[in-house]
Amino acid sequence: MRVPLTEPVRQVFQGGSGPKNGQSIAILANGTIWAWGDNDRGQLGTGTRTSSNVPLHVDVPKGVNFVTVSSGGFASYATDGSGRLWAWGDNRSGQLGTGSGTAMATTPIEVGIRAARVSSTAQNVAAFRNGVGST
Repeated sequence: MRVPLTEPVRQVFQGGSGPKNGQSIAILANGTIWAWGDNDRGQLGTGTRTSSNVPLHVDVPKGVNFVTVSSGGFASYATDGSGRLWAWGDNRSGQLGTGSGTAMATTPIEVGIRAARVSSTAQNVAAFRNGVGST
């Protein structure tokens, strides 16, 4: 199926594998972020928990430009141009990495660490900075 996007895709990542946690997230050539799929835990980053079978604009904080994205089972992650790590979605197992007891975030929140890349699978996430791993 062709996904309707307005610009060429710079990076795309598909997360989740179950019937309630499959979603995709993409950075377009113009720097905008789009997500679609399941959104039961806010993992699309649109400010709601409504799933979508068409791309929706991710609610990126003003002045922030994401350069990488990753998506796990019920959470999504991004790094910005200055290396700050951002996360959104389910946090019941602490997978957002904020140290907060908040159950979920439906829009991107800053984690508080710097990372060059982030990788996530199911409820596991790892961030890497200058060749050094951090979980």
